[in-house]
Formats: sequence, C-alpha cells, structure tokens
Amino acid sequence: METDKYYWVVTCKNTEFHRMKNPFAEHRVPLAQTDVHAAHPDTMGHFSVRCDECGKEYSYEAQDVFKGLGNPAVFTPHPRFSSEAKK
Repeated sequence: METDKYYWVVTCKNTEFHRMKNPFAEHRVPLAQTDVHAAHPDTMGHFSVRCDECGKEYSYEAQDVFKGLGNPAVFTPHPRFSSEAKK
C-alpha cells in the first residue's frame, strides 16, 4: 500500500461545478510534491492554475497555496514549482 505524501495545493475556484459532485468538499488541485518540513512558497506572486478535474483556469497568489496530504492518481507538477522557476 502506498503512503500519502504532502503536496502544495490550491482550492479550485469553480465551486459550482465541484459542489454538484460533492456539496460538502472543495476540490484541491495539486501543484507540486513537498514534505512536511518545507517552508511556504510565499514569494510566488500571481500564477494561473488549470483544474485537473473541471478544466477551468484561474489566477492564484501565494496566499492561496497550502500544504495538503494525499496521493493523487494522476499528477503533473505546476511549472511554477519546477527547479527552473526557482533560479
């Protein structure tokens, strides 16, 4: 059995679509894998994220990013979190 891992995530802003599937939960979009001790990426500025479920793209800021625990079935890291973006 695979263990859960930590991810930087944002909550999809297309709440109407996601509430039709589950009115009690928000949909979290994984951005990058991280670890329990990683510092918050608070200097990212504005960036866009396309939801892996509804396909809509929305703008986010560093304050919208938080650490989530899970194990996404399909996951492509967001380019803003790549090693290239940090240089």
